[in-house]
Amino acid sequence: MPGNVVADMWQTYAAGAETTGRKADRSKFKVARAMFLADTTSKALRRLLQLIEETGPFGTLILMSYDWDDKTSWLRSMELFSRELMPALNKAVGSTAS
Repeated sequence: MPGNVVADMWQTYAAGAETTGRKADRSKFKVARAMFLADTTSKALRRLLQLIEETGPFGTLILMSYDWDDKTSWLRSMELFSRELMPALNKAVGSTAS
């Protein structure tokens, strides 16, 4: 789903919350993405920072998983995601989450 659609979803949610007297909390906004990293953490960081710029901040990034044919490469991708990409993303957005 393109970032502008995610941004529109947030706006709709926030407007709906407001009509019921509630405040939408971006820290509870979860975004799911299918990602595969192949030793390109810097490019992945740019793709995710662009997503945040387009959608606005969100509280949780969920890595969608598939049964990839090449299990070794998929496991390497998940390792890069957790050990390199997420720490770099958290640093870039000023978060201390792990």
